[in-house]
Amino acid sequence: MNWKQGLLFVFGLCSFQLSYGQLMDEETGIMTENGYKRYITAGVGAVYQSFYDDAISKYNYQKIGFSPSVGHLKINEITFSEFYLQGSMLKFNRGKGTSNSLSVSTARALLDYRFLVRAPLNFLGFDMRAGGMLSAMYGNKKAPHLYSSSDINEYAASFGLTIRIAKESYFKKKPVIISWDFSMPLITNFSRPTYLNRVENLDPDNKEWKDFIENSVTKSIGGYLRYNSRLNYTYLLDNGNAVRLSYIWDYTRLKHNKIAYFAEHTVMLSFLLNH
Repeated sequence: MNWKQGLLFVFGLCSFQLSYGQLMDEETGIMTENGYKRYITAGVGAVYQSFYDDAISKYNYQKIGFSPSVGHLKINEITFSEFYLQGSMLKFNRGKGTSNSLSVSTARALLDYRFLVRAPLNFLGFDMRAGGMLSAMYGNKKAPHLYSSSDINEYAASFGLTIRIAKESYFKKKPVIISWDFSMPLITNFSRPTYLNRVENLDPDNKEWKDFIENSVTKSIGGYLRYNSRLNYTYLLDNGNAVRLSYIWDYTRLKHNKIAYFAEHTVMLSFLLNH
């Protein structure tokens, strides 16, 4: 059994509890006067990244690293809202120690705001919600093997759809919440260099913010893809706080003169502070 099969097996066991989960009968922790529960979240995880950028090289880069996250949750019987920020900084190498060595370092940040409303359905006690997501992505790639344009910046701001399915259950007489959500963009404004090794990079009057504006485009799903899936196993503590184990899959593809994609598999352990 490799690490991918082992990961699927662990989360398969978590998902199995959905078949006999039951609703919690009592509330724990702090609740606002208007019936909301709020959590500040902080986590750290192991991330496996894979990216390809046709403007940098024909190679596919892969590496395992660390990824921190912070966020804020607000939930009641009807609505669910969340701010979530996750980032990473990794250095990739191809052909290390040889004359064909190609080193690329990346920095990436994702900021998502989700707002969902509970669906008027009652299917086996599942909490089913749907809504929208506002998302912002910033990425930086440094590729020293490229002459005069080794610093590549890109951003995307999008609006999309998101769904969430959750179930309350018990583990050793302690309440747990198993949830899965999925999000994708409908319309996106993004920018990245149209091509690299540009002679105008040597021009002192050429400003990076001008490049961002000039190269900015707005496209629908065909021009920008981002699929984000999260499977969460949240263990509620007696004091109202919680510990959450998550598996997050995030796939991004930019198509603007050059094709670039970025894929992440993250296992994240987070602490949720009820306030």
